Amino acid sequence: MAPDKGFPLAAAPRGLAALGLLVALGILGSAACRPAGDEALIREMVKKLVEAAGDRDTGRVLTFLAEDYEDFAGRNKDATRNMIQSNFDRYRGLSVHTLSLSVEELSPGEAAVVGLDVVLTNVVAEVFTRLADASLDLYRFRLDLRRDVSGWRVAAAAWEEIGAADLLPGSDAALKKLFPGR
Repeated sequence: MAPDKGFPLAAAPRGLAALGLLVALGILGSAACRPAGDEALIREMVKKLVEAAGDRDTGRVLTFLAEDYEDFAGRNKDATRNMIQSNFDRYRGLSVHTLSLSVEELSPGEAAVVGLDVVLTNVVAEVFTRLADASLDLYRFRLDLRRDVSGWRVAAAAWEEIGAADLLPGSDAALKKLFPGR
């Protein structure tokens, strides 16, 4: 299932594109409240995926992608494996913060569309960013999820870099809490 063609996309920087899917999924699993039903199952799946990413376990990460997964750039599961591993090797200090999460569509037991905003920083640069007015990398993600016999899987993903003016409702407050003075 390809992402909705109406979703505006810009090419993410090569170093961040590989982590786009992982970041989006990590954010999905980080919300404070635990909803009932399929949303809870989706959040649990994401929590496990994030643990696999934190362990830098590419194989385990890929178990959360549907066999026919495809991202907005046309990368299938095999191409995504290479991209993720390459970026695990290249970016060891990535810090990811959830700003907001919106389950835009949910067909219980079948499919879901999730939109979310995240901020990505380098752990070392994050200290500087908190102290100075350095720029942050803000991203909007869209995940198309599908349920199969094994549970919820990511069928398609898209992401784009956005500006602070484009944040979803609630993201601005979360950003100011993470980076006071912004």
